[in-house]
Amino acid sequence: MYEYDVPEEEHIGVPQRPEILFSLAVGLLGDAAAGIAADAADSRREITPLETLTFSGIYFDAYLQSRLSDVGELEFPILAAASYYLADNPGSAKVLINRAEPPPPQLGSGLAMLTYRLLGGDYSPIPTAPYANFANSLLAQLATYLNGEGEATEVLSMTRSSRREAYVSGDGRELLYADVVAATVRKKIANSAAATLPDASGIGIDVWRTYLPRPHFPRELWPSQQRICAAGVLRGQSCIIQMPTSAGKTRATELILRSAFLSDRVSLAVMVCPFRSLCHDIRGDMSRAFAGDNVALNEATDSFQQDLSASSSPISHPATIAAFARTALRAWSNRLPLRTQESNQHGFADSCKSACASCTGLHRSCLRT
Repeated sequence: MYEYDVPEEEHIGVPQRPEILFSLAVGLLGDAAAGIAADAADSRREITPLETLTFSGIYFDAYLQSRLSDVGELEFPILAAASYYLADNPGSAKVLINRAEPPPPQLGSGLAMLTYRLLGGDYSPIPTAPYANFANSLLAQLATYLNGEGEATEVLSMTRSSRREAYVSGDGRELLYADVVAATVRKKIANSAAATLPDASGIGIDVWRTYLPRPHFPRELWPSQQRICAAGVLRGQSCIIQMPTSAGKTRATELILRSAFLSDRVSLAVMVCPFRSLCHDIRGDMSRAFAGDNVALNEATDSFQQDLSASSSPISHPATIAAFARTALRAWSNRLPLRTQESNQHGFADSCKSACASCTGLHRSCLRT
C-alpha cells in the first residue's frame, strides 16, 4: 500500500502477525541451501522445490515493503536475495541486494557480509571478523575461477571446511549463513561462463580468458542464457528466442555475436530493433561490450548509400531495413541500378517510369510516381 501511496488510515488491517512465518521462511531457506551445498544427495533430506524458495524470498521482501516494523531491516534483504538466487531467479536477487545496506562485519561472524558480497558480485575483502580470513580467501579464489583461472575443486573445498566449522562451533545464524554461502558458491560455479562457454561455443577456455575479466562481461550466466547455450545457438544453431524484460537479452546477444566472430563463422551481423531509441541503446551496449576489439559498429540511417559504403555492423530500425530490401528487390527484378528514396529527389524516378510498370507501389519509397 505504501507503493501506491494509500493513506495509512486506509490500510487494510492484518488479522495475524506475519512474524509467525519467520521461522518457516528461514527454515525453508536453510534446508534448501544445505541440500544444494551438500556434495551428494542425502536420502534422509527432502529436496526443497524452487517454488518453496520463492515463497521465502517473497515473504522477506513483502515484510520489508509492509513496514510493519524495523525487525530484519539489515538481514531480510540479504535473506530475500539469497532465496531468489537459489531459486534460479537472479534478476530479483540482484534488485534486492542492490537495495540492501551492507550488514555489520560481526553479524554471523562475518558470514552475513560474505553472503552480501557474493550475491552482489563484489569480490573485494571484507572487514575484520572471525571468518574474515576464510571469506577473503574464498572471494579471491572464486574471482580467479570466474576469470577462467584456477580450479573449482579448491573453492568448493573451502566451503566444505567452513560448513564443518559452523556445524561444530557456530550458532544458528552462523550455520544458516554457512549453508547459504556454500550453496551460492556452488551455484555460481555451475552457472559460470568459464564452465559453460567452452562446451557451448566450441571455443577453448584459452580464448575466452581474454574476455572473462572484463567488467561488463557476463561471467555468470542467467537461466535464459544457459538455455541459449544448451540449444546450441553459440555454435551457430538457428533459433527464435523470446525473452521477457530484464532476462539478460543484451548479454545473451553479446555472447551470440562474440561466439560467431571468434569462430570465424561470420564477419558481419545486422541487428534490427523495433524502435529508433532502442537502436541507440543497443548500439551503446554493444559499443561498451566490444570496446577495444577489432569490431566496428554503426547505426544505420535512412541514407543507405552512405551506410553501406562503410565497413561496419549496422543496427537499424526495421522500417528502414524493409524499405531498403523492397527497393533492392525491385531494382534487381527490373535490372535497374540500385537506388534509394533519395533518388526521387534527383529526377531518377522520371527516367525509370516505363521500367517500373510492374511495380505494385506498396511502399512510399517506390520509384514509380
